[in-house]
Amino acid sequence: MTRTALIVVDVQYDFLPHGSLAIPDGDRILSPINKLLDVEEGWDWTIVVASQDYHPPGHISFASTHDAQPFTSRIVTDVHGRTYEQMMWPDHCIACHKCLEAYSAFEGYLLAPESTTSSDATHDRPVDPPVSSRETELARYLSLNRIQKVVVVGLALDYCVQSTALSSLEAGFPTAVFLPGTAGTSVEGETTAISAVKEKGGVVVIEKELRKWIQ
Repeated sequence: MTRTALIVVDVQYDFLPHGSLAIPDGDRILSPINKLLDVEEGWDWTIVVASQDYHPPGHISFASTHDAQPFTSRIVTDVHGRTYEQMMWPDHCIACHKCLEAYSAFEGYLLAPESTTSSDATHDRPVDPPVSSRETELARYLSLNRIQKVVVVGLALDYCVQSTALSSLEAGFPTAVFLPGTAGTSVEGETTAISAVKEKGGVVVIEKELRKWIQ
């Protein structure tokens, strides 16, 4: 088996059933991911990393911050001076709340969450660190561990799983998305995400194909 990293993306309370931003049938991915973590199943990952979506109250992407309707778009300007169209989300994954909690099986693999407490001086709306810095951090961590291939699972396929896979590919790592271990917000979103990953040279696989791919 090559030196392979398994990245478990944002499998936490608010994206699972009963969470504020639940992925339809999101809990169906838990068993396949748990199986990947079972050494008795023959998996031997070089490293396993779990990410965690993490926001302070009043985040710039929250509909409640702007008195807007969830799942609508709005033009925002962040602390870095960037103006862009932002989807308005329900409040989710708030620091120090239950909604932030990761699914218990993956807690031991969590990296320390990045600070998300910087504020827009004009609007006092906390924002995330620049995406480029997070992508660079991921690539650096993988390189330090001499990773040769990357496998991505988690939630949601058409958002953070897709972006994680694309970041990995852009950094030069052969990357696979394990389909049974991920779920999207919609069938259309899943189809679009799969196409995007494949277009950049990634693969989307089931278990038998994954075992062959990582050899």
